[in-house]
Amino acid sequence: MNATKTGVPSVINVDEGDAELVLRGPQLETARTAYDAALATLEQALLHLERTTVVSPFNAIVEDRSVDRGGVVAANTALATLTGTDACWVEMLVPVDDLKWINTPRAGGSGESIVRVRQGAVWDEGIWREGRVLGRSGSLEAQGRMVRVIAEVPDPFALQKANAAVPALLMDSLVDVEIFGQTLADVVVVDRRYVHDGNRVWLMDSDGNLRIRTIEPVYTGEGQVFVAEGLRAGERLVTSYLSAPVEGMPLRVKGGVAKGSGVEGGATEGVGAEGGGTEGVESR
Repeated sequence: MNATKTGVPSVINVDEGDAELVLRGPQLETARTAYDAALATLEQALLHLERTTVVSPFNAIVEDRSVDRGGVVAANTALATLTGTDACWVEMLVPVDDLKWINTPRAGGSGESIVRVRQGAVWDEGIWREGRVLGRSGSLEAQGRMVRVIAEVPDPFALQKANAAVPALLMDSLVDVEIFGQTLADVVVVDRRYVHDGNRVWLMDSDGNLRIRTIEPVYTGEGQVFVAEGLRAGERLVTSYLSAPVEGMPLRVKGGVAKGSGVEGGATEGVGAEGGGTEGVESR
């Protein structure tokens, strides 16, 4: 009896090229290529999306915006104008002769002069912001013997909690600045009105006569003269105007009675003149 086997697949010999077609190799390779291209497109789109978010490299506020959301920009398109909020610079023109009194930062970053800044047209009376001198330019200004000095004021927009009670500075505005220079020791401060011919003062001696004394000013400010030599404590400074001062001319004290104090630590006592002097000048 002959037995017939059923359900057993036949073995067919297929060459390598036909096998690739049977397994749909070309279609698979095309799909892989399309997948890689789609992935690259996605990565490029994500990169473009990331670049649509602009981050300032420093703490700042936006002063001016050049584009709106959704606008198309190129690589060199200006998007906005930023102003830093950590600190601002104040530029001052200082006479070249006064530079020796202003301290600039040393190598360690300390020792600079302190400045006070005020915007009188905007702020209430007595309000100042404090800063420090950063440095100065290396050349004179074209007009006059003036040098540009740069000062830095921290937190100009008063954004920090510590400055919540002080006003913000207005950029590109004019301000009043006081610079605290070097400390002078053993000097007498005299009102500039009482210094004549640049380096002379009128004194009343113990006999009531006028003495014209030459002094040595160390520094001359807007309203005061700092004197290193030429005045001693207790001397009486003539604050009245003398139309024709002559050495040794008689003087009389305002009110007829001389007060005990004279020049001492910058204080001066007013004295009237007996020969054409103007009385009524109050003592300092």
